[in-house]
Amino acid sequence: KYSGTAAAQLNQIIFNAQWLLGLKAAQAYRELAIKNVTQSKIQVAENVSKAYYSVLVAEERAKLLDLNIQRLDSLTREMSAINQKGFVKKLDVARLEVSLNNLKTERSKVQNLVDLSYYMLKFQMGMKLDEVIVLSDRINENEVARIEADVKAENNAAFSYDQRIDYSILKSNLLLSEMDVENNKRGYYPTVAAFAGYGYNTGRNKFSQLFTSPWFNNANIGLNVSIPVFDGFAKKYKIQQAKFTVDKVKQSMSLVEQSIDLQIRSANITIINGLETLKNQKRNLDLAQEVVRVSKIKYQSGTGSNIEVINAESALKESQTNYFASLYDLLLAKIDLDKAKGKLSF
Repeated sequence: KYSGTAAAQLNQIIFNAQWLLGLKAAQAYRELAIKNVTQSKIQVAENVSKAYYSVLVAEERAKLLDLNIQRLDSLTREMSAINQKGFVKKLDVARLEVSLNNLKTERSKVQNLVDLSYYMLKFQMGMKLDEVIVLSDRINENEVARIEADVKAENNAAFSYDQRIDYSILKSNLLLSEMDVENNKRGYYPTVAAFAGYGYNTGRNKFSQLFTSPWFNNANIGLNVSIPVFDGFAKKYKIQQAKFTVDKVKQSMSLVEQSIDLQIRSANITIINGLETLKNQKRNLDLAQEVVRVSKIKYQSGTGSNIEVINAESALKESQTNYFASLYDLLLAKIDLDKAKGKLSF
């Protein structure tokens, strides 16, 4: 009427083709996860670099505006003093003051741009916006020369698509897709497992006798072989679907290779044009500074008009704006080239 059993069973896989392949796939997934983290870091590095250069360019532009304001303010005060002696018309002084006020307004706008650039940099770096940050670097002629030298050196250096993290991620996806095909094929393989057991059992008509009566031991050991016979063609179609996925990843890799080639060539052309444009803008800036200097001397000596000075100052401000816009575009193009070649560090 009553029975009792106590037993332990041990099972051990001896051969399972899919399980063995799964161990390799686990390592591939770990490597893919690491590459995804690296890709995220590179994206952060790109955003931080662009925000960083935005701050530096805005600060340099603000410094030049300060020099312009100091120069025009000095001239305005000199002309105001001469006006009080009756040698210069009050209208001429008023025109200079208007030009000076316009420069101050422009300086205020640039300062707001500097503040905004700092906010963007802190945001990209994950800092709080009210934290204080001071940049020690400055943009100068050496920076432009370095970019030009780097571009020439990189054009002569060997390039491999594996340097691009997105291409490397696709290679990992291709490996995993090929493993998926192999995994479905291994579904036709048999599986072998060993088992062993040991236990005790007893039986009595009275429940209290279960704990006093003798228990009889038993043991078993053997192999379990499972051979797939027919699954309604499920594995067949899974294999076909997995092969389509492999072909899709290969097509994606081919498209990425073409995209990388286009990005590199586009960035190179942009940098070449940027360097030439920057050189022209630098020449224009130097000429505009010389025109301002000469027009100021002519005006102070009485052989020129204040209209010439105002026009020269306006041309100088425009040249400065164009110069820094070209400089910023060049710096961004260098970042894009580094990213295209997989050399953007973090």
